[in-house]
Amino acid sequence: MNMNYKTILLVEDETLIALAETRKLEQIGYKVIHSLTGEAAIDIVNANPAAVDLILMDINLGPGIDGTMAARDIHRIHDIPIVFLSSHTDPEIVKKTEEITNYGYIVKSSTFTVIDASIKMAFKLFGAMKQIDLDSMEIESTNQELQRSFTKLQIAYDDLALRESMQEKFFRMSPDAICITRASDGVYKDVNQSFSRLFGFTREEALGRSCFSGDLGIWIHQEEREKLARKLRDDGGGISFEMDFRRKDGEVIMTSTIADLISIYGEDCVISSMRDITASKRRENELRESEERYRRLFEEAGAGILIYDTDLRILDANRNALQLFDYSKEEILSVSLNQLDPDLSDPNILKERGEGILEDGPFTFTAKRRRKDGTVLPVEVNALSIVWQGKPAIMAVVHDISDPSSTVWRPRIT
Repeated sequence: MNMNYKTILLVEDETLIALAETRKLEQIGYKVIHSLTGEAAIDIVNANPAAVDLILMDINLGPGIDGTMAARDIHRIHDIPIVFLSSHTDPEIVKKTEEITNYGYIVKSSTFTVIDASIKMAFKLFGAMKQIDLDSMEIESTNQELQRSFTKLQIAYDDLALRESMQEKFFRMSPDAICITRASDGVYKDVNQSFSRLFGFTREEALGRSCFSGDLGIWIHQEEREKLARKLRDDGGGISFEMDFRRKDGEVIMTSTIADLISIYGEDCVISSMRDITASKRRENELRESEERYRRLFEEAGAGILIYDTDLRILDANRNALQLFDYSKEEILSVSLNQLDPDLSDPNILKERGEGILEDGPFTFTAKRRRKDGTVLPVEVNALSIVWQGKPAIMAVVHDISDPSSTVWRPRIT
């Protein structure tokens, strides 16, 4: 691919750095458009997306939105490769950018040779992805055409015609497990290779045998199979559903299945296409359980816990924090952390302290905090940086130390 005459949108809030990078990029044949902010970069792309071939995005962009937010907004609408160029080497930040784009992450301290090579690699990767998209569209178009042909051939289906037709090729080569069973008793009439790989039964082992328990036992709940056959007869159309099935080795897997009713030599049969979603369902369950465990630990913690962002807006509070400050959940979410500090003369003090926690790690200190009724409590605060809904935030564990004789255990974050 000829990289010359490509246009790069450089998003960098430091003018001197931007000038130096622009000069180097232009020396090797790129046209460069410079933007100081993420908002301006979004406007430039929205105004003329065809004019930008690649975006070189800094992460810290001053007081506006940061580079990751700008990249996410651009990707929501436009298919343009974005390479992050940042001084950050924190694995969490790198991982955050990978959730947005996989075209590259360059550390600013890298030599320009590395930057140039990374840009060229991003262009090549983008070209390959576009080709994959075109291939996928062609495959989808072919599959739709095969499906139309398959519908026309259903009545005339037989083993020889199926093998010689395009539908037979689709049936055999499909990456999804496809099987044809007799509607009345679940006896297999045909299965493809993907079915054999998924369930462990060869075509010879499956043909002529039933999917029910007592035979192959693939259908765990026979009554569900019988309801499916009845519904297909009554509705006369395809049905999509998720269902557990049993493999030959006894393992139970979950599949996403599409089933339809066809006629073979005048006999009602069910054709089913199945895709294994066991792993994705397991990940969904693990994520949900993890979130539930976190929420339970958060709410049942023996101390008050506040989560607030870099602008000191309170994002969440547990039950003990609500009791400590005498606010309802709705009320405290509308309160700034500044309002809880009775001695605060400069609002920037808390913000600077928060920035220090984000940069330097956990911090423990004593302070005073104001309750809703105006009373003031001496507290000990253990604060540390976290990521909240994809953005940096601070979690503060607040302990009431007004009673010096209290023996309540207070963990110290280090």
